[in-house]
Amino acid sequence: LYSVQSWLSLRFHGPARVYIDTVRDLYEAYVIQSFVYYLIELLGGEDRMAELLSRKDARLGGHGRIMSKCLKRWVMGKDFLVKIKQGVLQYVVIKTILSLLT
Repeated sequence: LYSVQSWLSLRFHGPARVYIDTVRDLYEAYVIQSFVYYLIELLGGEDRMAELLSRKDARLGGHGRIMSKCLKRWVMGKDFLVKIKQGVLQYVVIKTILSLLT
């Protein structure tokens, strides 16, 4: 995709580049969302993934030295999986809106 985008940008330089970049950004957001859902299904679905996450060490939910001062530690399990999916969907929506506005 990036090679096609680069070739199109060289071929149709000028105002067409904005549209080419917009299509690339929309496709990139779609691919990221699809990849996350693919990984969840590949690892056995949401219920199995939540079970696997709940068995992980509690230290994995930490945010590091600086961010742990203002953010709570995440509990691994179903709630963590929901937060991941919400984060990906927020990224897709924001990336789509911003791509269409530019």
